[in-house]
Amino acid sequence: MNKKGMLGNLIGGLVVIIIGIVMYPTMVEQIDIAAGATSNVTNIPIFDSANTLLGLLPLFFALGILMVALNLVMSMLRDVGLFGSSSKEVEDVENDEDEEEETFICVRCKQIRLT
Repeated sequence: MNKKGMLGNLIGGLVVIIIGIVMYPTMVEQIDIAAGATSNVTNIPIFDSANTLLGLLPLFFALGILMVALNLVMSMLRDVGLFGSSSKEVEDVENDEDEEEETFICVRCKQIRLT
């Protein structure tokens, strides 16, 4: 990958991570408000199962931010060549394998042929 693409991925990933971190406290506050509120239409309180699901939302949000960060680090390490191989290198290897010529020896005419 070229340096412009790497820089774009880095900036985009950091923007997503920063926005996620800034939004996290607001999201937790709104979930706490929703967990203590009642339905406006029926005045029925939110039950335990709904409270449990609401309590898990910050966890999944934090895991999503963590996955974006890990993906960013892994793609940077892969592009630099420290972890695995970049997708560009894999494509180059596949193209090189397609261009190789096969040689075989014809038993009947005792000649080497290239295909």
